[in-house]
Formats: sequence, C-alpha cells, structure tokens
Amino acid sequence: MNPSAASSPQPPAGSCTPTACDPERKEDSGSCASVLPAALCTKPAVAVQRPGRDISRWPCHLLELVLRHLDIIDLAHASQTCRRWHQAASQRAVQARCLLSAYPAYYRPQLQRPLASALAQQILPLWCQQLPAGCPRHEELVQLSGQPLTPSLLFYELTRQMLRAERIRSDDSNLGLPLAPSSAISLYSPDGRYLVTQAPLYHARSRTSLAVWHLGTPGLHQANPCLLEVKHPHICCDLTFSADSRSLMVIGQRGHLQTWQLQADSSWQLAATRRPLPCTVTRAKFSPDSHWLALQVDTRLLILGETAAWQLCCELQSTPPPLSEHPDAPKSETLEFTADSRHLLFISNANAFVFERQKNDWKCQQINSDGPAAPYKTGQLSPSGDWLALMSLSSLPQRPSLFGNPRLSQLHQAFGNYAMELWKRHDEEPRWRSFNPQACLCAGWPGPVVFSPDGRQLVSPHHPDNGDVCIQALSLSPDGNWMPACALPRPARTSRHPLANHVFSLSFSAQGRYLALAVGDGVQLWRCYPAAWQPIAWIESQGTSFYSSPVCLFSPDGWHCALARELEGSLTILGPGPGGTYLTKMQMTLDIPIRQLRFSPDGLRLLVSSIYERRMRDGRCAILLHLAPAFTEGHEKAPLS
Repeated sequence: MNPSAASSPQPPAGSCTPTACDPERKEDSGSCASVLPAALCTKPAVAVQRPGRDISRWPCHLLELVLRHLDIIDLAHASQTCRRWHQAASQRAVQARCLLSAYPAYYRPQLQRPLASALAQQILPLWCQQLPAGCPRHEELVQLSGQPLTPSLLFYELTRQMLRAERIRSDDSNLGLPLAPSSAISLYSPDGRYLVTQAPLYHARSRTSLAVWHLGTPGLHQANPCLLEVKHPHICCDLTFSADSRSLMVIGQRGHLQTWQLQADSSWQLAATRRPLPCTVTRAKFSPDSHWLALQVDTRLLILGETAAWQLCCELQSTPPPLSEHPDAPKSETLEFTADSRHLLFISNANAFVFERQKNDWKCQQINSDGPAAPYKTGQLSPSGDWLALMSLSSLPQRPSLFGNPRLSQLHQAFGNYAMELWKRHDEEPRWRSFNPQACLCAGWPGPVVFSPDGRQLVSPHHPDNGDVCIQALSLSPDGNWMPACALPRPARTSRHPLANHVFSLSFSAQGRYLALAVGDGVQLWRCYPAAWQPIAWIESQGTSFYSSPVCLFSPDGWHCALARELEGSLTILGPGPGGTYLTKMQMTLDIPIRQLRFSPDGLRLLVSSIYERRMRDGRCAILLHLAPAFTEGHEKAPLS
C-alpha cells in the first residue's frame, strides 16, 4: 500500500461500482448499488470525497464490499491485518457470503432452500436448550435465536456450530421407518420437509407403494406417513420433486407417469396419470430441474419435456449390443444429466452419446474416436457440460500377474485395460472433439472418472505396475489444457486379497475441498490445498469380507463425511477439528447390515437403511438420525478450515 496515494482524486479501478451491487444480497436488490455509489449519485452539486488508493484507510462498510469476495480462509488471514480489517471481516454477513462463495453457483440454492422455512428457524433454539444457562455459547445462541436470519446467515451459523463441535450427537428417538429391504429408493424434497421411501409389500398389499413422511421439528421426531399406491408401474424407476416441493413425479417400469400434489393438510393426492409411450422402461432419469425425463427403452433413448405436457422431444435409436467375450463382463450403462439440465450423457452397449439442449430442442452427437472404435464403459460430463471424460477399453498388454486368484485373472483377461479419453465441447460442428488425453490406465474393472464441483479438476483410479491403486489427478490450466497434477497413493495394504484394492467409489465434497476413495479394505480421505492434496484420514475396514461395499457420503455442506460398510453395521461421521485435523465425531454400531446412507438437504438428518430382511427395530428396516453438535466447554474456537 502507498500512503502517498491517499489524496489521489481517482479511485482504484473497480473500487466504486463493480463490487457494490450483488443480486444475491437481498439488501442490495432494488438499490442503485451500495452506500458509496448512492452517495456519488445523489446531489451532484455537492462534492463527495472518493476513497483513496490506500485500502487500509477505507471505512468498514467499504472494506466489507471487498472482503466478502474472498474465500473463507483468505478472509481469516485478512482479518489479521489490522483492527479495522478485523472489524470488517468479523461481520457475520461478510463471513456468510465468503462461506457460500466456496460452492458453485448452481449448488448454493440447494443449501439455502431448506433453511427458508419457519421450521429451520427452530433449529438454533433447540440446540440452545442443550447448553447450561450462563455459558458463552448459550448466550450466543440465545441472541441468534431472538432474531430472524436469512437462509445464508442461518446456513453459516449452523455450519459454524457443527464445525466447532468435536463430537456430534445423534438421536433416533422412536422414529423407525418401514422400508422395503431390497429397495434403494429414498428421496428428500428440496425444502427438506418430506422424505419418500418405498414401503414394504406387506403394507401395500403386494403393490409398489411410496411412503411420504412429513418431517417435523428436529427433536420432536414426528412423521406422518402417507402411502401412495403406485398401481400401474409396480416397480418405480425414478422419482423427483418439483423445485417448490409441492409436486412429486413418479415414473414406473410400465411407462406410467404419475404426478402427486401436496395438499393443505400435508397429505398428497394424485393429480394426473399419463402414459406418454406404451413401452417397458429399462431405465429412467429426471433432470435436476425436474422439467425433463430421459427414458431408456430397450436400445432406444427418449427425452420427454414437461413444457409439452410430457411429450416426446427427442428419440435416439441405439446400436445393438456388442458380443461379449465373457458373460461376467461389466455392463456399460450411464444416464446422467448435468447440474444445469442442459446436457445428458448416455452410454449403452459400449456406445457414448451426448445430448445438448437449446431452449426446448435437444440435439445428439455420438462420440467416435478417429482410430478403431473402442468400447466405452463409463464416463462423466463436467458440471458445466464443457468437458467429457470417458473410460474406454484399451488394447495395451494385459497384466494378469497382478491378480493371484485364477478366477479374477480370467475376468481381467476378458475386461482388459482401460484408458481415459478427454473430449472438449466447441460452439461449431462437430461440437465434441477429441482432446489430447493424458492416458490413465486401469487394470481390470474400469474405475470411475470424477470432475470436481467447479470442473477444474479430474480424478480417476490408476494402477501402477505394482498393482496398488492410486488416484491420478489432472488440473485444468488457465490456457485450457489438462495437466497432470499429482498421483495420490493409498496406504499400504495389510491384506493381499485381490478385492482389497478394488475401487468402489470416488467422490468430491460439495465445495471440492475433500476427496474420498472407497476401496475394499478401507476409505482414504484427502484435503485439497492450493498446490497439493494432503491425506487426512484412513479408515480401515474391521471385517474380513472384501465383497461388502463401503458406503461413503459427504454431508450437503461438504465438511463432514459419513462412512458405513454393509456387513459390519458400523456408522462413523468424521469432520474437521482444531489444527487442521480430521476427527471421528460420531461412531455407533447398529449390529445390522447397512445398505444406504442419505443426508437431508440441511445435513442435520441422516437416513440409515438396512439391506436384508433382518430388521433394525420393531419390524422396521430404517432409522432417521437427528444430528446436532455435542457442545463441550473449553472448545470454543474451531476455524472454518
């Protein structure tokens, strides 16, 4: 900073208007810009002193306009500059804005929508009741509970309280949910007030039924089930809520599309039943905005639009399935929309297709490499739909010596090695063109390829010659090239079982700060720093069976991670602690195989469902855990780090 420039009549570029008006801030909407532009725009005849170039001399309300665009970690560093900066950086509105800025723009409404109801305003008062009167945190929560908070401020306060706690308590009370053991169907409404599960057949007279649960105030544990008899489909292929959580749409295997409407008494009534096409549905997928529906019918793909009363908008006739050299070869099936509902990736029968929407028209392009056609097994579009990563069968030499099991060696010979291909979207035809890929070789089963939430990092499993799995990370450079960033090894194996190294899942947290790898003998977690990835936790499986799939799920805010393994019946929640550590904040044993974990949109409820006919309690196959910070005195400081 240059003190001599304080009297300069010209302000620094961008210091007056560009950062002032923000449509996401309610207090800024409808105003000219902010305090400074308003002062400059009123009474032109009156001379107004503009701020100088020395930002250290700016008043707090101007500093806030700059600091609120920082990352939450950079904001913490900026607060240590001087008292004035510390005062500006300590404003809750600034900290809330910086916390939300860590998430992609398309994801922020999902975090704030469940906190806009009156029900969400009761969370802090309930937590306040867990603290003795007179302690500092009790007084803080009392003050916060006495004022209405915007969804962004409430999200900040709830996240801060959960991060400050070194332990998380869970209360399942008397709430057990009847759930079909073989079903993985469970869905929360966007506002978090309703939960849909598939009811057991004995509750539905041998017909598929969906139970809609109305979730009350956390701590009361009241839920009013409402059975929706899906008479036509018998098997539910997919379901979705509308953005306002007032409509529920269900598509069944026989092609019947039902729309249920929320009533004033919190019940649900059938509003319409359609059968857009007389066909049997193989797979179905609703778009994130719930306006589009993709149906796979045999080898065809159909896209239906709600804007045309669920009429057919696009149809693709896929190619016949290729002949497989081994009956146990993995199926190649992918059907996924991007977050903005403008792109759709369809992989079937080793062929890859990308659909793109222009207004209400969908266009399709098949992905074809210049060389011999390579069977595609899996892939993913970047969140913005600008990049495509595919795993294709490579003709590189086989390495059966990596597997000691003859059966696995036979499967490996059938599956071959896989290489990652990168494709880039262009504005002119052909829109998708091959990008010079950095090959990522995978021995045996093809592993997942995953983009980070901001689309600037790409990770995939890699098998070196020693047979141990590691994660290869690529980063998108400012000039638009993908460059190898690093290779992330997993801890040394304690078992030589062939499936101990099998990759079950690979996932980023919502803000891209954490990365989780689930393999046969455990789960590895890394934290992303500006220049490197650092391992922060390794959770080794306690059981002896490597055939049980680990369940790894990040909370919606991306800070905590829930872990379970099907056959062990143990549940663990980890999260940040003091000094950059990653602690085990909750651990419990349910003595029952766990099939599924599902966080509510606000991250304060966790659905835990069983996998087999053995029941968790009183004939019920699932429980809903209410999560809250376990307040302990003496741990009052835990940064958002």
